[in-house]
Amino acid sequence: MSARGSGKGENLDRPVIIVGAPRSGTTLLSQLLEAHPDLHLIGEPRVTWRHGNERKTDMLLRGDARPKVRNFTRNAFAAETRRASKQRFVEKSPHNSLRLDFVEAVYPNARIVHIIRDGRESIVSIRDHWQRFSAGIIGREQLQRRLREVDWKRAPYYAKELLRRALLESVSPIVGRRIWGPQIPGLPQLAQELEPIEVCAIQWRPASRPPVIRDVA
Repeated sequence: MSARGSGKGENLDRPVIIVGAPRSGTTLLSQLLEAHPDLHLIGEPRVTWRHGNERKTDMLLRGDARPKVRNFTRNAFAAETRRASKQRFVEKSPHNSLRLDFVEAVYPNARIVHIIRDGRESIVSIRDHWQRFSAGIIGREQLQRRLREVDWKRAPYYAKELLRRALLESVSPIVGRRIWGPQIPGLPQLAQELEPIEVCAIQWRPASRPPVIRDVA
């Protein structure tokens, strides 16, 4: 998804963007919606959403949706949706729960669906995911998707970021695990200082807040 564009970028018709805390059922809901013949599912395009804001956490603001960022994101999602011969897409990224104003600035016509699961169950599930599934090398399918998203002009930055994260995660008390989930400010340090269940609760809290509903004129 390395499409480039100018102007306002391709703004597809009413994309469906699912948000919610990690391990809250966003994947299940997205798969159910994918069954609709008019919808194409884009699975957690993390690199695309962070294009142009790689040095920041996932808590992006409306002002971070600069024209070049907005155009890149729209054109990338449009290109993938067109390849699937669809006119509309559904996307789910728990990280977007932390940057709803940013997402709305990129897609003002989006239909945002916020899913909520009991926090006690979500937090335990987040912890279990850290411990059981976030170890080791990235899977082949996920790696291929990430490579399609990469803007290779920014390759030197990605290399430095991978090295930085590897060094930080090597001292995490969750031994052998990658730092996983929404990148809240100070997450690597929190992972060093707190118990895993506490870190997961801190991750869950901002991502579980319902979005602000604005009146549409």
